[in-house]
Amino acid sequence: MAVQPLQLHPEITAWLARRQAGLQIVKTTVTPHGQTIDWVPIASQHPSGKIASPPPASMLPPRTVDPQRPSRAIVMELDDLSVDRGPPGTVPIPRPSVGKLRATTTLREYAVKNGGRIVKKTRASATPTDPNPAGYFHQTDSQNGTFFGWDGHLSVWAPAINNPPGPGDDHSILQFWLQNYDKGFTQSVEGGWTVDENLNGDTQPHIFTYYTTNGYSQYGDNIGGYNTLNSGWIQVSPTIFPGIRISTVSTVGGPQYDVSMKFQLYKEPTDGSLNWWVAVQGTWIGYYPASLFNGGLGAKADWFGIGGEVFSSLSNPEQTNDQMGSGFHANGGWTRAAFVRNIRVQTDMNGTMATNNGGGVGDAAAPGGADPYTIETHMNSGGSWGSYFFAGGPTAVAPPVALFNQVSFTIVTGGDDLRGDSSAVATIALPSGTQTFTLKNQNEGSWNNNSTHTKSFAIAGAPQPLPAFGAVKITLTSHNGIFETDDNWNIQSVEVALSGPGGSASLMNRTGNPFARLTGSAPSVTL
Repeated sequence: MAVQPLQLHPEITAWLARRQAGLQIVKTTVTPHGQTIDWVPIASQHPSGKIASPPPASMLPPRTVDPQRPSRAIVMELDDLSVDRGPPGTVPIPRPSVGKLRATTTLREYAVKNGGRIVKKTRASATPTDPNPAGYFHQTDSQNGTFFGWDGHLSVWAPAINNPPGPGDDHSILQFWLQNYDKGFTQSVEGGWTVDENLNGDTQPHIFTYYTTNGYSQYGDNIGGYNTLNSGWIQVSPTIFPGIRISTVSTVGGPQYDVSMKFQLYKEPTDGSLNWWVAVQGTWIGYYPASLFNGGLGAKADWFGIGGEVFSSLSNPEQTNDQMGSGFHANGGWTRAAFVRNIRVQTDMNGTMATNNGGGVGDAAAPGGADPYTIETHMNSGGSWGSYFFAGGPTAVAPPVALFNQVSFTIVTGGDDLRGDSSAVATIALPSGTQTFTLKNQNEGSWNNNSTHTKSFAIAGAPQPLPAFGAVKITLTSHNGIFETDDNWNIQSVEVALSGPGGSASLMNRTGNPFARLTGSAPSVTL
């Protein structure tokens, strides 16, 4: 009998049972992509039943569109009115997805986000004994001062992680930090989007929020953690919640999607209490009570940072090919690199906003180590994007004039092999027509579990620029004998690289656990 995922994690099982028992669930629904949502009465989130009042709608940031760089607003699953949801007066609380946790994952590893410990290394409270977690890379636009919030628009991508395959705990994030150091340790509120299979159960981007009251040293109810894993966050919106899956993502050279966010320290009109309110896509979705921080961040932030974070769980993180944003370096610019635009900071409790005037800085996973990621800041640009930046990596951007006449496929087979009597081909869409490349001939020899195979080919016709290369499709063909059924093949990762007179470039890089499972009834995957 197969071992159920939770049987491997008794500590997490016990925590999840306690968490679920503490919720007054009136209905449970499942989204079209399989996210389980528990619906609870909004008043049940606070012992007194009192929910704070959001800031006025006039304080929400306007959505602007640059005709030269026309980004689109993201779509989320509950934007579809036909999706099942809870009754009026209830709010969505996503149920933690723990089905894909590896056997050795601890509750602490699942709940704690350590990267913010090092994102501001010059903080006044830093001491030699501060934890220095390995594996974190940052490319950050940051600014010192006294802040009471921020707003801006973050482009959304689906970066590949866990590449090359390792322990499987990697994540890639585009986010902000508001931090305070008055208490001798870091307090932080954070948000953005994250690709994190441990946290979300898939490798698609999800909205997230995070807070720590104690320098990331502990997690738990009213202490710190992601989204609604622990008490602290108060959910207000019936449609947008921390942890929700984003359905639309940007494509290299194609449509660009972004999400607007705002965090604001706001005084409750009825009793004067303070709360860190959060808006996504022009909707106030919920808040963190400032009382969680017992002073410190409950009154102001001392530092604001925004940028990309990648965590690699490899023993040598410098070997990672995990993508930040689109996976392309910052100099790729519009439609090729991730961006954050119209970045503003709140300078007083009245909601006054000022243009961010930060500086870009990167930090590597090890002191003095290689940094495969970059950031390019454009503060006070004077244009419709205000202060903005591009960030990403690890793939260098080929010059626009580069032409390519060679293609290579590097494919890692996962937990189900490609049989010796099966064959596989790849096709690439090009302006002159689709070209086909044989990855494996029938009877060439099996591609065993967890094996890596690289195949290179010449491209027919004249060399082509990078934008000319379209969709890539991989197809499995089973050649069954009398005693065989159709083959099944797990593809763990695929990297498609181009080369030619102008150099080399990565066309695409996809990974998962597995990224795709090809079968007789579903023999193809399109990248």
